[in-house]
This record gives sequence, C-alpha cells and structure tokens, in this order.
Amino acid sequence: MSINISAMMDEYTQFSFELWGAWHVVQPAGHQSSFRTAASAFIFPVRGEAFFLLDKKQISFEPGRMIHCCKGKWLEAGNIGDSEAEYYLLVYRPLAAAEQAPYMHSAFDTEIGQNPRLFALLKQLSKIVGKPDSNSKFQAKAMVYSILSEMFISMQGMEKTESHSVVLEAKEYMDIHYMESCAVSNLSERYGMDAKYFSEVFKKYTGVSPMDYLIGLRMNHAHRLLMSTSCTIKEIGISIGYGDPYYFSRLFKKKFGVAPTEFRKSSRGKS
Repeated sequence: MSINISAMMDEYTQFSFELWGAWHVVQPAGHQSSFRTAASAFIFPVRGEAFFLLDKKQISFEPGRMIHCCKGKWLEAGNIGDSEAEYYLLVYRPLAAAEQAPYMHSAFDTEIGQNPRLFALLKQLSKIVGKPDSNSKFQAKAMVYSILSEMFISMQGMEKTESHSVVLEAKEYMDIHYMESCAVSNLSERYGMDAKYFSEVFKKYTGVSPMDYLIGLRMNHAHRLLMSTSCTIKEIGISIGYGDPYYFSRLFKKKFGVAPTEFRKSSRGKS
C-alpha cells in the first residue's frame, strides 16, 4: 500500500478513535499464534525476528519499521529462530467508516527508522493505560497523539531520505540511458511512485522537472556531437532519442537560441 503521509495525518486529525490498550510485548522463543483481528493496531518492533502474515500476505517485522493491522484480518505470527521478539502494541477502534478513514481500516507496513522519543512514549503509555483514575486516562489520550506525532515525524524523515536517494538514482539512470524512451511515467513506475508525485519530488531536489532534465541532457549531447562529428542532423537526433529531426531542431533552438544547422555553420566558421 502506497502511503501519502499528509493524507494519513489529516485522517487521524479529522476522525476520532477509541484507545483499547497498549502493551509492551516480549514473545518467547518458539512462540506462534493465529487469530482473527478484532480492531486496528500499530505494532512497533524493538528487537528479534518474527513473521507476520495478514490474510496470507507477508508483513515485514524488523526494528525500524511500523506495522499497521486492521479489523477482520486472519493473523498468523511467530518468532523466527531461537530468540525473543519484542515490540510495542497499540490497539484502537476507529470511529469512522472505512471509506472515510482508509488508513485506519487498512493493513500496511512502512519504514520509520530509529526514534528514541517514540519508544519512550510507548513505554510510558503501556504503564498507565487502563488505570481507572481520570488523570491517567487524560494522560493516556494525550500520549497517543504524541506517539502519532513522533511516528509521522519519523515517516517524513524517512520519506525525505528515500526521495532524495530516488532522485539521485533517477538522474544517474537518465545520464546513462538518455537516448532511450524514458518518459516520466516509466521512471515513476521504475521507482514505485505516482507520476505526479515523482515529478514534484524530482523538481524539489533538482529545480527542474524530470522531462526538462532529460531534454537538457539530450541537447547538451547534441551540442557536443554537432561540434565534434560530421553526422547529419537526423543522425544526431536519432542518437539522442528523437526520430523526428524537426522536433529535435525545435528543442535545440529553444535551448540554445539557434537551429542545429546554423549552430554547426557558426561553430565551424569560428574554428
């Protein structure tokens, strides 16, 4: 499931939910269980290896990730190897319908990295949740939103790091494959991102859209070929990814202010 962090934050801001409980769980070696989930829940792995299957779908359990479960899923879980598996479990009941709050009613997992404050809050919550006095109930409710806030901060940090890495990789890919069909939709699919979002992220880090970056690469290569080879305009256009020489000429003139043929004549005249 692709996660839009802003949309997810809006959902947890707009719609209410009821906290059912929070626990610090240490599963002994060899532990296994299976049951139908009765509510939504966040799972924050601390250490160890375990398998999680939600309706037969593998969910990654490892420190630095967050797992979200929802009501009505068949969960099979157990430890891997001879070590304990430790995690924090926060269970809640959404008070909104699934179509209104899709994240609350979905199963997914995502990278959140290491956040000591998040786990400190989870530890505190697991100690006070369920206490009958009004002060503890109020603290628990406030603490849940603090936990969500820290979780979203971690998710945004990971998204920023991952997005920057994707942009660097995309640039390297275009630097090598600039002459191939390399539309924005193909690039976004390559990195598992929505085309519009990929373009926004790319422009954020480079200052230009992916297509403008690709055109710039191609025109710079054409500039070099016009000065250093005797290839025809059509041959140069094809070599950089344009089968239509007129379209190539228009793009070249737009970037350099002069048509390829005129540029070649001028450069040769100067030499």
